[in-house]
Amino acid sequence: MFAQIAARRFAARSSLLIAILLSSFLLATCDSSTPNGTTASCGPDSTSYHLVTAGTLTVATDPSHPPQTFMAPDQPAQYEGSDLDLIREIGKRLCPQTTILKVDFDAIIPGLATPSLGSQHYDLAISAFPITANLQQQVDMLPYFQAGKSLLVLASNPQHITSLASLCGKSVAVQQGTAAFSELSQQDQNTCGSNPIQLLSFTSEDDAVAQLLNGSVAATYQDSPLTDYYAFQNQSKLAPGPLIAPALPEGIVMRKDNPGLEKAVKKALCAMVQDGAYGAILKKWGQESGILPQSQFLC
Repeated sequence: MFAQIAARRFAARSSLLIAILLSSFLLATCDSSTPNGTTASCGPDSTSYHLVTAGTLTVATDPSHPPQTFMAPDQPAQYEGSDLDLIREIGKRLCPQTTILKVDFDAIIPGLATPSLGSQHYDLAISAFPITANLQQQVDMLPYFQAGKSLLVLASNPQHITSLASLCGKSVAVQQGTAAFSELSQQDQNTCGSNPIQLLSFTSEDDAVAQLLNGSVAATYQDSPLTDYYAFQNQSKLAPGPLIAPALPEGIVMRKDNPGLEKAVKKALCAMVQDGAYGAILKKWGQESGILPQSQFLC
C-alpha cells in the first residue's frame, strides 16, 4: 500500500537552509485537477485573493502522509488522499483550476509565509499539519480534521487489547524512525515497568501490518488516520484499537495577510460541512473518526 511514511516534526531551520529550500520550489512537481491554460477568473472577489496564478488555486502538500496525502502507487506524479480530495473540492468552489505542488514538509511554511504577498510560491497548504501555538504565530490555520495515534488490532481482538496497559509483555509492530516508535517506547517505560512491550520495528507500515495479519504481533501503533485506513481496507481482518495519543485538530495553512482568500476558503469549507460533501469525502477514505464537529468550523 505505502512504502514510506514521513514522521511529522518541525526542525529548526537556518537562514541558509530556508534560502535553499525556497529556490528549490521552482523545480517542484505538480498536478492539476482541471486542464491547463484556463484564464478564467475565480469570481468577483478574486482580486482580493492575491493568487500566485490567475484562475488557479495553487496548493502545497508533502505527499508522504497516507491516507491524507500520498503519491498514487501506479502514477507517482499524481497525488491522492483525503486532504487532497477536500482541498480540490474547496478549490472547485473558488476557481476554475486547482494545482497541487509537491513540497518537502519542512519547506512548506517558509515557502508560503516568507515571501511578500503576491510573491509566495503557493496560495495555501494542506498536509496533515497539526494546529500548534508555534505554527499559529507564523500562519493562520483553518481546522478541518483531527488525528492522534492509535492501535490497530485483529478484527476479533483475540488478545483483548483495550489500553496501553493491555500491551505489557506483548509484541507490537511499529514503523522505525517514526514519532510513533519513540512515543510508544517512552510510554512503555512509564506503564509496563518490568513487563515491557516487545517493540518490533519495520522499514514500512505495510511490513508492520503484515506482522499483525500473520499473528506475529498483538497490535501495530501508528497515526490514527493510518489505523482507520488499514481497518477500512481490511474490514474482515483488522479493526481500530484504542486511541493512545489524543486526537488534536489539523489545519489548512493560510497566510496571515491574505484575509480575502482565507475568508473564501472558510466559506467554501463551511458550505461543504453543511451540504454533506465534507463528511462524504472523509467517509470515502474511512476517516469518520477524524470528522470535526460542526461547531469547530465557526460557520
